[in-house]
Amino acid sequence: MPTQPPATEATPPELAQALLRLTRAGGSANRLVVSQGPAWFVAHGARGEAQVRVEAAASYYLPREHKIRTEDVYRLRQAGFGPAAQGRNLHRRQELADLPAAETLARELLGLLAEVYHRPEAEALVLSEQPGDPDPTANPRVQKAIRELAGSRSQRARNRLYSELLSADLLVPLDASGELMVFGDLEGWPVYGCFIDAESLLAWDPRGLSYRTVPGTRLFPALMQTRVGSLLINPSGRLGGELYRNELEALAEAARARLAR
Repeated sequence: MPTQPPATEATPPELAQALLRLTRAGGSANRLVVSQGPAWFVAHGARGEAQVRVEAAASYYLPREHKIRTEDVYRLRQAGFGPAAQGRNLHRRQELADLPAAETLARELLGLLAEVYHRPEAEALVLSEQPGDPDPTANPRVQKAIRELAGSRSQRARNRLYSELLSADLLVPLDASGELMVFGDLEGWPVYGCFIDAESLLAWDPRGLSYRTVPGTRLFPALMQTRVGSLLINPSGRLGGELYRNELEALAEAARARLAR
């Protein structure tokens, strides 16, 4: 069950050291979240590589009062950030072969936090290091079933999606207390969420989330022990949907039947 390590306040030299660790330690999918207030960058690296990728928070992920302006986006582009094939953030690749290069990048990120995101210099700099390898969860059969249902809207396609969800391992986000994260409400009933792959989870929040990997046969009966209104699949993703309480009840019943065999 991947959980987020505690975020810690840091100094610019500590930021440079953390950036360097992206290529010197951990695994093939190391991440470092650098934030001041609501503004943030996420740096990605792999042990043994000499290059990192840095993504800058887009307005989509920022509170209304902290959205960045057109001129701020232009400043990011001047600094070498541009759109990637997927996602809303602007990205930049950076050689990071040694400590001087990491110190240069650290100074630049701090400057952009001040210039683009208008964060005061005295505001605490917070780091969250997330070293490791990528989560292997992919669920291609669920992805295929979602696409088929979107194309046909038939009951047969819907039933196939239900069956694939029961057979899948799903990534279920947790809140700070370790409980199921609430994504909203439906007529006063909580709305929960799950993801079918780690890429979709990071598309929802590039800073990462604590989550639990739960088999569908366990998740749906557990949801019925709560006041669940609906379950979002890949919230805000390009490939997803929403299951309502009557569907969750049917899935829970089917799960219990499978487990009883």
